[in-house]
Amino acid sequence: MRALIFPSLLLLAACELRSDAEDWSAWYDEGVAYDVQEPLSFTTENYGLPRAGEGLTTIADLQNATIPESYGTRIAAADYGAHLASCGWDATPNLPAVIEGVITAHPRMYFKAIGCTPDSDPSNNDEKYYGSFFIEDDSGGIFVLGDSKVAHFDMGDTVRMTVRGVRRDYGLNMVYVHDVDLIERNAAPIKYVEATRPLSDADLGEVRRVTGTIVSEPTTFGDLILDLDGYGGCTTENESADSDEFDDDCIVVSVDMELSGRGVTFTPGERVTLTGPVTYTFRHHRVVITRVGQIERHTD
Repeated sequence: MRALIFPSLLLLAACELRSDAEDWSAWYDEGVAYDVQEPLSFTTENYGLPRAGEGLTTIADLQNATIPESYGTRIAAADYGAHLASCGWDATPNLPAVIEGVITAHPRMYFKAIGCTPDSDPSNNDEKYYGSFFIEDDSGGIFVLGDSKVAHFDMGDTVRMTVRGVRRDYGLNMVYVHDVDLIERNAAPIKYVEATRPLSDADLGEVRRVTGTIVSEPTTFGDLILDLDGYGGCTTENESADSDEFDDDCIVVSVDMELSGRGVTFTPGERVTLTGPVTYTFRHHRVVITRVGQIERHTD
C-alpha cells in the first residue's frame, strides 16, 4: 500500500506547483502586416552582353544553329550516347556553347518535360523541373530548364553558362542541359520592349511590357487576361484565361503560384502595367510574372 501512496503524493504535489499561463500580450508584439515589395529596375537600353572577345555565343546564334525547327532534342556530341538515339535525340557539333545574359524570371518556374530512358512507356519518362527561368542578352532570350528548388541567383543577375543540350517542345525553344559557370550579382536593370500588339513567336524569350485593363478573374493557376491599351481588340470579358474561347487579341498573363499563394491578386476592371518574359504554353503566348516588382497598379 505504501508503494502506491508515494507516487500519488508526488502527482498531487506536481499539480499544486503548476502556475497559471502567462499573459503573452505583456511581452509579445503582434507586429504590423506589410507587403513584400521585391523591387526591380527596368530599362530600354541594351545590356552589352555577351561581352566581346571572350568566345561567347549569342542566344540568337545558339537558337539558330542548334535548336530543331519544329520538335526535338539535340545534345553535345561529347555527351551523346547510344541510348539517346533510341529516343530520337540527335548529337550536334555546335554544342557545347557558352552564353551570357541577364536573368529575367526568378528561377522557380515549374516545367514538366519528357526524358529519355530505356523504358518504352512515356509515362515513366517524366522529368519535373522546379527551378526554371529565362535568360536574355542583346540578341534575344531563351527558356532554361532548372532542376534545383533553391534559387542560386535572382532576376537582374548576370549568368554565364555552358549549354550542352537544347530542345524545342510545346512551341518553345529551351536550354535542356547546362552548367552555370559564372554568377555576377549586379542586379542590372532588365531590358524590356513596350508591346503595342498581341504577342507572337517573335516575342518568345524576350521581356515585354504590357499596359491595359484586366478583363478576367484569375484562374486556379494564376492566369488572367488583359486588354492592351491602344489596341482594343480584346472584347471577350470575364472569360477564363485557360480557355481557348477568348479573343486572340487579348494578352494572357501567367502569375506564378508563389505570388498567388501570397495573396497577389487582380480584379476585372483594374488597370495595370506588367513587365516580364514571354513564354508559350497551352496554345497561348503569355507574359510571365514571378516577382512583385514586375507589377505596377494604376490608381487613375
